[in-house]
Amino acid sequence: GISSVAGDLQVFDSRVSDNLATHSAGSFARGGGIAAENGGSVSLVRSEVALNRVYSADGNVQGGGLRASGETSVTITNSTFSGNEVQTDAGSGSVATGAGLFINVNGVAELNINSSTIVQNTTTADNGASTFFAGLTASAAAIRLANTIIAGNLAGGSASDCNGGFDFTSLGYNIV
Repeated sequence: GISSVAGDLQVFDSRVSDNLATHSAGSFARGGGIAAENGGSVSLVRSEVALNRVYSADGNVQGGGLRASGETSVTITNSTFSGNEVQTDAGSGSVATGAGLFINVNGVAELNINSSTIVQNTTTADNGASTFFAGLTASAAAIRLANTIIAGNLAGGSASDCNGGFDFTSLGYNIV
């Protein structure tokens, strides 16, 4: 996959696929396709993020397709997130969340998704671990969706398309 720390990442007309992120003891696995943290920005345009996987036998997992954190602004335009997966076998107290996108940014960082599709992403957990929000998990200063489809995502076998730590602003023509 792609990793960006405190930089500006621009992905145009590309496919980010078939990546696996795992973790070392004492941390958590994150960002199978793209991991961006500690500031900067991510711009994804006319691209596909598909079939990426985040796995942990003994910890939390986040962001199969994309995980962004810190003061990292994210803009996604005309792009697709599909078939991404997060899975933990760690047991009670561990969490699998945000198989398509896990966005946990702070400060003035924003999330903007335009004319994009987030479908058929899956979170799975075994041995008593919890699953949450397979499609989009987001918290940011502003979360805006326009002409976007978020559907058909599964968490632990149940429909689970999106969750936000803050209010989402619809700019129209969304299907969630």
